[in-house]
Amino acid sequence: MLYNFGAEVGDTWIIANELPSNDWNVDPETDNEYSEIEVIATGTIEINSEEYRYIEVKPTYGSLLGFDGIYVERFGNADGTYGEFHRFFPASYDYSDGSSGVAIDWHRTKLNCYQDNSFPKYSPTDLEDCEYLLTTLGIESLALDKLKYYPTPSTDIFTIENPNSEALFVDIYDAQGRLIDKTEINSHDKAELNISNYKNGLYFAKTKTNTSQIKTIKIVKL
Repeated sequence: MLYNFGAEVGDTWIIANELPSNDWNVDPETDNEYSEIEVIATGTIEINSEEYRYIEVKPTYGSLLGFDGIYVERFGNADGTYGEFHRFFPASYDYSDGSSGVAIDWHRTKLNCYQDNSFPKYSPTDLEDCEYLLTTLGIESLALDKLKYYPTPSTDIFTIENPNSEALFVDIYDAQGRLIDKTEINSHDKAELNISNYKNGLYFAKTKTNTSQIKTIKIVKL
């Protein structure tokens, strides 16, 4: 078992019941013979007007294998071991019931749209047709990959640091795709966004400069 969304804080479960191969540097004094995950937080977030449970987990002390971060019921990893939004929906996920013709389209590190028979079309970006055109990365595009943003999850102040040599424009959307806030961050500066009045849930900050691609980052408000 990897995830148990009915778990409570402090619950644990084993994900591997033996030590890794001999290629690993195993210390019998500190390393367990098994690896397990511990729940450190639980809650719910709203996505597409529906509430879903989430758990935040980390490996227990002495576990050689494991994963950490926030995992959302039905969707999977929202943050943690695999990096920012990589992937909120797993890249290997494929949905087909043989008749609906539902298509799922995503960029390597960003969800564009999702839909199935029990879940209306959901797009956290402003791309109405759910298409994302990948263009050649320039220097500023690469700089967007170095954006720093924290903490996740957040309860009051969410900080975005701009490493670019030009201004960074930030538009914040709720889970229904509505623009709720915007700001501009000067070059090599940072902005501290007060999200204390936001409802608990998932938000998306669309960031770009005048010469770069759009980069969407996730904000989990608790």
